[in-house]
Amino acid sequence: MPGQVIQGTRYRLLRWIGDGGMGVVYEAEHVDLERRVALKILRHEACHEPAAIQAFRDEARAVGRIGAEQIVDVFDFAELPDGRLMFAMELIEGTPLYRLYEEQLLSMGRVFAILRQLCKGLAAAHAAGIIHRDIKPDNIIVGTRRGRADAVKILDFGIATILAEQHNAESGLAGTPYYLAPEIVSGLTFDARVDIYALGCTAYEMLVGEPPFFHEALDKSLKAHLVEQPRRPSIVTGRDVPPELEEVVLRCLEKIPGDRYPDMASLEAALCRAQLKARIISEWDDLPLPEVDPDERAELLSGYAELAAVRGPTRRSRALLWGVIAGVFGLAIALWFFAAPAADSEELAALEQLADKARTAASRASFVYPLSSDPSAPTAYAIIDDIEALRSSVGRVASRRADALREEFAGTLVGLGDEYWERPGGKGFAVDYYAQALLFEPDNAAANNRVTYTPGQLAVLRDKVERHDFTERDFFIAATLEALAEQNPEVRARKIEALQRDEEQAVSTQETLEELLRGDPAIVRPTKIAQRPKPIKEETQPTKDPTEDPTEDGPPTPPDLPTEEPVSVTDPVISDAPSADALVRDAKAAMNAGRGKEAERLYEKALAADSRSAPALIGLSDVHFNRGDYDKAANYARRAVKLRPKNAAYRMKLGDAYYKVFRYEEAREHYAAAMAQGHPDAERLLKKVESKLGK
Repeated sequence: MPGQVIQGTRYRLLRWIGDGGMGVVYEAEHVDLERRVALKILRHEACHEPAAIQAFRDEARAVGRIGAEQIVDVFDFAELPDGRLMFAMELIEGTPLYRLYEEQLLSMGRVFAILRQLCKGLAAAHAAGIIHRDIKPDNIIVGTRRGRADAVKILDFGIATILAEQHNAESGLAGTPYYLAPEIVSGLTFDARVDIYALGCTAYEMLVGEPPFFHEALDKSLKAHLVEQPRRPSIVTGRDVPPELEEVVLRCLEKIPGDRYPDMASLEAALCRAQLKARIISEWDDLPLPEVDPDERAELLSGYAELAAVRGPTRRSRALLWGVIAGVFGLAIALWFFAAPAADSEELAALEQLADKARTAASRASFVYPLSSDPSAPTAYAIIDDIEALRSSVGRVASRRADALREEFAGTLVGLGDEYWERPGGKGFAVDYYAQALLFEPDNAAANNRVTYTPGQLAVLRDKVERHDFTERDFFIAATLEALAEQNPEVRARKIEALQRDEEQAVSTQETLEELLRGDPAIVRPTKIAQRPKPIKEETQPTKDPTEDPTEDGPPTPPDLPTEEPVSVTDPVISDAPSADALVRDAKAAMNAGRGKEAERLYEKALAADSRSAPALIGLSDVHFNRGDYDKAANYARRAVKLRPKNAAYRMKLGDAYYKVFRYEEAREHYAAAMAQGHPDAERLLKKVESKLGK
């Protein structure tokens, strides 16, 4: 009943929200944290159906591993005393998408804003290996986020499918008939492009008011997906719909999956091009651009910059108002400067130390992104903020020093951008350097001439930098820009090659790095450089005791290189295994002493010395597991197991990480492998995870 604490939890029930096929959703409040959440609880009758239980677990697992702003977040999972399963998720305040156009169709600006956000959320889901399979207006909530209207959240992953599985007729005709892709209706093999089709149906409904194949009889709607061609939205409504947008929507609705867009990034890029061609302005034009090639990215950036320049009188009047306000503040600040007390020598010395610290960070290419080897170290941008904070004590001296550093660092970044702008494969990285320069000096003419960010895009980047809110992708960008800024050509080549061999990166990124290496005029090698090593074959793995931890009794034997591709002793793909082993030993000592940050830094250095150091990877897994970051722990452990598949201890650690994120099937697989390899604890944990799976 409302007001009561749910038995076996710390959640107090507040109200009923809604019912689904398998569960009931309530609003609740954590009694200690006073945080309001949505609780989804599996129905009593479904608790006796293994398939329903597994589907419920899969939904919690699927949503919990995506981690995108456009996807509802899941942060707790529990089994209630009566056997029902429950998970707690983000409580969303907003309106179902279909309610927005029930009485009046949406403006084109709102259509573009909502569709681009949907693309980003689904791109993140697909990257995490999840197909939603039930995209429709009912499962899309539109609300307010940080004061901005039309913010999108995607709900209900109840029938989501794991991308790695085989999808065919046995997957079932699950979903909503009006949004089902033809291949699902036909019972054929399908992939993530079914979400592109469903998104096309949703976009069509936003433009027209109803889905493209709407019939009272559901069997007619299902058949229509197979044989009918959708009418153009402008013909259905008589409304002025940009033809470019119509073409994008109709391509999403192609019957053959190969005729649709290949992925969500391509679809979002097509939406961007359609919006720019139609000259439609949206309140979400500062969204990050999709992952496209550097030339197209620069073209889209330029297009949005031009669009921002013609936003109309309201925006210009705002700019005028802010100019007046800035002038008043400028006068006040000037008066304050002249009235400020003189700084003493100790304060000036502190100022100089900060300036030296900022230059040191910049010399290591940590301008606005953190160092890949030490993510917690302050950046040059952050240190300048510290310098400006000294204005209360040292007055104008702090502002002048901060301004000089901003100009200095912006000039350095523009120089780096110019160096790579014309180089094959370098334009995208040049754009990143120019963008950083604009953070230090927004009026820098050289940076603006090459790449102009809209004020909104620059504000989003600045907000991320100031909050130190970086993603894994940002850390890879930081490592790449750090490597490219290296002045020593040989060291630069080694750093780029280490990044290129990172199996977590897209093939296109690795190929771009290879192109950069080939075109580097400062590097001359007798052998072919930047060749990605072929995957290590299992039969070439070192044969050691499978239960032995290679970090216990001295340095591990480095994995053998593929026999079909001999490498000379001067080839840069040879790793510095001895240095990596020494760093791993130091990291283990730091870990045992409770110095987790230091251990992480040492493991990262070991990985930089030898990108195939399995002990360094498993060490990083331990670091993140101890912090409760189980997804990262699983990622590092998975890479270690790939290198050492016969190491039972590594299998156990990977199983533990998977267990923590509800990936019980994967945990079972690795516990079983560890048991077959003789690990003494494997059988007990295998039974535990099998009980969770109902086996």
